[in-house]
Amino acid sequence: MTAGAVGTSGVSGRRGHVVDPHTGEPADQLVSATVIGPDLAVADAYATALYAAGPTGLVWFRNGSDYRALFAHRRP
Repeated sequence: MTAGAVGTSGVSGRRGHVVDPHTGEPADQLVSATVIGPDLAVADAYATALYAAGPTGLVWFRNGSDYRALFAHRRP
């Protein structure tokens, strides 16, 4: 990339540091959530929120914005 930022949140580093807001337990529905956009702080915040929310987080994610999201799901 020559402009913009990539923010990722997931289980590769500090396992259990992101809490699922629905259960109060560590988030574990996804392997990771990555957000690409113009600002690193916003991309990172979106990635953490989407990772915590799990696959249903895309319902509130702004589709019409300059940010794009990608999920890595666990294998069944």
